[in-house]
Amino acid sequence: MIVCPSCGACNLKGALVCDGCGAELMGAGDHIPAGPMVVRFRLVDGGDGAVEARLTEELSIGRSDAGGSPPDIDLAGWGGADAGVSRRHALARLGRAGVELEDVGSTNGTWVDGRRITPYRPHRLQSGDQVSFGALAVRVEIAELTPRTQAAGASSDG
Repeated sequence: MIVCPSCGACNLKGALVCDGCGAELMGAGDHIPAGPMVVRFRLVDGGDGAVEARLTEELSIGRSDAGGSPPDIDLAGWGGADAGVSRRHALARLGRAGVELEDVGSTNGTWVDGRRITPYRPHRLQSGDQVSFGALAVRVEIAELTPRTQAAGASSDG
């Protein structure tokens, strides 16, 4: 829990803004990333594969369907429709406090470490967090891209 210094309200771990008064909760010692990040989602139930994306600004998260354009991170291949993932479920963005996750009014909600996050309010993500999009649970891994890792990625892409 994070206690708001302005109003004393209790807020969820990772909250960037107080639910009670709207004050910013970012501390002076928080790390602000200087450049792009890599965000990786792995299924919690041990299913195959991972979804990985380079985050420079903002990525859409959801599930594709036959009629629309796919989101940047498409969870349809992991049974997203059956698990209650909305077509436009959430956004991941690089914010002042690192990687932020925002539910964009999904039908079945977005949960971080077992607690539902408030729609349209950014929530800071950290490596190791368990995120559920509806009933689809993933473990989050976040890495900051350094000049060395960017060069290694470029050389392996051929």
